[in-house]
Amino acid sequence: EPATSGQEIFFFSRLYAGSDINSRLPVYVTKKLGYINMTNSSKIEMRKYAPFDGNVETYLSEGTTENIDGPFGFSGDFRAWFLADDLRVPLEARVKVLFGNAIVRLIEYKREEL
Repeated sequence: EPATSGQEIFFFSRLYAGSDINSRLPVYVTKKLGYINMTNSSKIEMRKYAPFDGNVETYLSEGTTENIDGPFGFSGDFRAWFLADDLRVPLEARVKVLFGNAIVRLIEYKREEL
C-alpha cells in the first residue's frame, strides 16, 4: 500500500482542515506502516493566539493514530486547530507523547504576499 513519511501529516492535515471530510493517511514511522485517522469540521471556533489581535476563526481537526509509535512517543488521540483562511495555518496541536501530553502553539506569524 502506498504510504508517506511522517512530515506529510503536516501538509495533509492542512489540506482537509475545515472540509467536513474524514481522512485516513497511511504513513511510515520508524520503518513500519501506520495510519493517521482524522475527523475534520467546517464549524468555526473562535480562539485566541499570541500572533493575532483578538480572537480568530479556527477549524478543529481531531483524530487518532493506528499502529504508530512516533517521535517522542507520539501516538493515540490528537486535536489540532487551523486558521480559517485560505492557507489553513496550523495554530495549535495537542498530542499524546511518551510521558504525558504536549501542546504546541504558534507564537509568531507574518503573512507576506509574493
